[in-house]
Amino acid sequence: MANESDTTRAAAICEQCGAATAVRVDPDGEIRPIGSGTGECCTCEDADLRIMNEDSDILDNVEPAD
Repeated sequence: MANESDTTRAAAICEQCGAATAVRVDPDGEIRPIGSGTGECCTCEDADLRIMNEDSDILDNVEPAD
């Protein structure tokens, strides 16, 4: 496991269910959810996390306010 100072923080989204979560990204690219004692970020059996690069990653399914 990488040293805390070697990791970066990011937001990630599960490709299966769309849940967003805070993660740590190790120098080798491993993505680890933050704040979950079990290491899980959603209810998916095998979450497929992807780093969110822009706001549109989570806003695609949001309906505009009237």
